[in-house]
Amino acid sequence: MATRTLHDTTEQTWFVTFTCHSWIALFEIASAYHIVYNWLDFIAGTYNINTLAFVIMPNHVHLLLQVNDSTINLNKIIGNGKRFMAYAIIQLLTDQKNMAMLYKLAIDCSEQEKTKGQKHKVFKSSFDGKPIYSIDFLCLASGSSTRDPEGTNSTTANA
Repeated sequence: MATRTLHDTTEQTWFVTFTCHSWIALFEIASAYHIVYNWLDFIAGTYNINTLAFVIMPNHVHLLLQVNDSTINLNKIIGNGKRFMAYAIIQLLTDQKNMAMLYKLAIDCSEQEKTKGQKHKVFKSSFDGKPIYSIDFLCLASGSSTRDPEGTNSTTANA
């Protein structure tokens, strides 16, 4: 998978979003929410990446990750995670005998993806990663209350 945006991990806390192909509710259809939990456990143990918050929606995932090692390549971590989650989702769909969805995901692969050996299009090609620079952005990203510039009023951010 090509890297569209290189994310410099000198910033330790990241708001990350990745999305299923065509916004298909693959986590729900494949009953695959547990594979995100498994991957978060894996990156915690293997790369010392702390998951501060997360939301798994039927067709996308939001993560608040703390990267504790500046030598870690966030693009590689997310890319590999999406790849292994894709394998697991395809296996779950196969076990469910959901041939219609498997066919849809297969025909949506581009010729270029097929030449690289990809058989199914499970996720959008990239991910969105934003470094957390301020408490206000952290609150906005996590859907918590955020302060106004005067510090006199509190509102709830809409997700």
